[in-house]
Amino acid sequence: MQVAGRVYGAAGPEVQALRVQTDGRRVVTAHCDSFIFWDLASALPTRILREATTPRKAAAAVTCLAFSGDGHMLAAGHADGRLTLLDLRALRTGEKGASSTHAAHRGAVQALCWSKAKTKQNNDVLFSSSGSHLLMRELSGFHGCKGPAPDWVKADDPRGSGVVISSGEPCGFRGYSGFAKFRKPMSSSRWTTCFAATRPRIFKLLNDPSSGCAAQWASYLLTSVILLTAITMLLESMPEFSTTPDACQLVLTIENCRPRPSDAFYYIEFVSIIIFTIDYVLRVATASSMEPHELGVQYVGEKEVPGWKATLRYITQWLNLVDLCAIVPFYLEMAGLQLGSSAVIRVLRLIRIFRLLKSPKMRNCVDMIVDIVKDALPGILSVFSLTVLVCVLFASCIYFAEGTHYSVEHFRDTHPYGAYIRPTKLGYEMELSPFRSIFHSFWWFFTTATTVGYGDDFPTTTLGRVIAVVTFYAGVVLVAIMLTIVGGAFQNHYPKFKRWMESADAGS
Repeated sequence: MQVAGRVYGAAGPEVQALRVQTDGRRVVTAHCDSFIFWDLASALPTRILREATTPRKAAAAVTCLAFSGDGHMLAAGHADGRLTLLDLRALRTGEKGASSTHAAHRGAVQALCWSKAKTKQNNDVLFSSSGSHLLMRELSGFHGCKGPAPDWVKADDPRGSGVVISSGEPCGFRGYSGFAKFRKPMSSSRWTTCFAATRPRIFKLLNDPSSGCAAQWASYLLTSVILLTAITMLLESMPEFSTTPDACQLVLTIENCRPRPSDAFYYIEFVSIIIFTIDYVLRVATASSMEPHELGVQYVGEKEVPGWKATLRYITQWLNLVDLCAIVPFYLEMAGLQLGSSAVIRVLRLIRIFRLLKSPKMRNCVDMIVDIVKDALPGILSVFSLTVLVCVLFASCIYFAEGTHYSVEHFRDTHPYGAYIRPTKLGYEMELSPFRSIFHSFWWFFTTATTVGYGDDFPTTTLGRVIAVVTFYAGVVLVAIMLTIVGGAFQNHYPKFKRWMESADAGS
């Protein structure tokens, strides 16, 4: 046997597993019929000091070994799922019960880990994992394995396999937020185990269409329901699909005579709300089974995020708030709570169409647009500040050109004390000026500078028209600057989005 470059004598039968103690002074080797402890403190490289040899009970091959933090306990995992515990202090003194073997996993034990911390009762905690299950053993009365019988607590590994624990050294368990959540015994019934193992699958089924064929069909179903409800809402607004209640013929009131849509729209809405509610509740209920980074709720610098906090952050993501706002008004309306006009409720129901942004392609497209806006935002704010200054300048000019001529002779019927007037479009008569103040002229500036030109306000004097021409060109310059800033940001981010689209198409 060779340890740290030093060669020791023959270890006897075939070595199945080997573990060096933390301080480097002792090595244990597991064989088919015994555990052999080697003292490495001697300076003689070829000297074999068999500190103790303990017979092994009939069990499968040893797959992993782990010393406790204080070095007084050794745990061994077997290929048949059993665990062997050895009390090294009792082993030295020759006490009975120095070793014991217990059934633990159905499959081979893959990793062992002694927790750094102890429980409130000052008991040590041992974690063990197989391919799909995690076990925690809380032991009291280690010396000679005396004291109450160990309590076994079972929980499914949320990731399905590969529990992240170091094999052999004392460590903090990194698969969950500490072992404290296992202190209360949990039911190890088949139903509990099955549900715990199913939670991540349910979440991926509803949240990640790329996780499998079933997830894709679930995404297609939800997308179809969203489109169906959007179409029905559009049809519901058409007069052809609404009827006037018979009560309008008896009493002529707004409540009795307001047209009502067909009952078919209500049934479609009711079924869709049930589907959206089930989807939302299942995603929120299973979110804690996923890793925080998979939910997108782990901030930079955070090492651990508790399950309740990860779920809360997941709920407050804006797309999930959209889902909540899409279903809550329906239940509040059923409960008899008035949320305002029916138009407000319809708008809240219509926002569920934003759920389509959860598809990978749409989500990446939105992320690209958000990144473009973030990069261009400083330039946009600078142009907006310049636009405000230009707006005040040209609004003041058009006001003084079109709205400062006061007359007490015109429009005496409607304005007996006088009014601000200007020539009409043809110039033969006078009319009231629409530019009543500089603030009223702001609207004219923005519609003119952006070349929209609604035509509700326009100059009629020669000076006003000259000012309008200058405003046209100033607006074109401002729009060109804005487009240049946004276009530069777009050129930086679009190639990345294009490469992602090409890789996604190649992967599919």
